[in-house]
Amino acid sequence: MEQLLAIHAKKPDFGVGYARGMAGSSVAAGHDTTGASLVSILCRICTNPDLQKRVEQECRGERMPLAFGDRPSTVTSACVREATRLQHVTNISLSRVAPRNGLHLHGHFFPEGTVLGVNPTSFARNRDLFGPDAGEFKPERWLSGDEDHLRTLERYNLLFGGQSRSCPGQNLARLIIGLVVPRLFRNFDLQVKVPEGGFDNYPPQFWTMLSGSKIKFIPRQDSK
Repeated sequence: MEQLLAIHAKKPDFGVGYARGMAGSSVAAGHDTTGASLVSILCRICTNPDLQKRVEQECRGERMPLAFGDRPSTVTSACVREATRLQHVTNISLSRVAPRNGLHLHGHFFPEGTVLGVNPTSFARNRDLFGPDAGEFKPERWLSGDEDHLRTLERYNLLFGGQSRSCPGQNLARLIIGLVVPRLFRNFDLQVKVPEGGFDNYPPQFWTMLSGSKIKFIPRQDSK
C-alpha cells in the first residue's frame, strides 16, 4: 500500500481509490486464495487417519517431497492435487461471450452474444470426466501410472482457471503450496476439526473457504 500511495503522490491521476482497489485485489487474489487452498489440503488429509500417517512418513523422511511439482509421484502430491480439485477457491464462472456468427461446441450451437461459462466446483464432479467417484476424495486417482488418464485430470482441473482465464500467479502459488505442506507435516503433529458437512456446505460466494474448520499445530520435538 505504501508503494501504491507513493505512486499516487507522484501521479495524482492515479487515485487513492484505485490504489486501494489494487491493494485489496492483491490480498484477495494472491494471499487469501493460497491460504484457503492450504486449509482445504490439510483438512482433507487430516480427516483420514491412515492417509495422514502415510503423508507424515513421506514428509518426515530423509528427503521431503515437493507437493506440487509437474507430476504427482507421491502420496503427498496426490493429496494436494485431489484436495484442490474438489475445493476450488474461486467458485465462479469466468465467462466468455460467443463470437460473431455464433459458436458450435460439442454438438450444441450458441448464438452470437451468448454468455458461456462453467462452475469449477460442479465441473470437478463431472462423472464423464473424472469417473463415477468424481465427488469423492481419492488421491490414488492421480497415481494410476496411466499418462493419458493423468493428462485428462490435469487438463480438466480448473483450480487456476484455464487458457486465457488462467491465474497469472499460479506458478508462485504452486511453489508456496508445494513447499509449505511437506514442511508443516514434517515439523508438526496436526489435529483437525471440520464442522459437520464442512466439505460440501459452504456459502455460495466468490470464495469457497472451509469456514469453521480448526487446525491445531503441535511442534514435534525431533523435527528438523
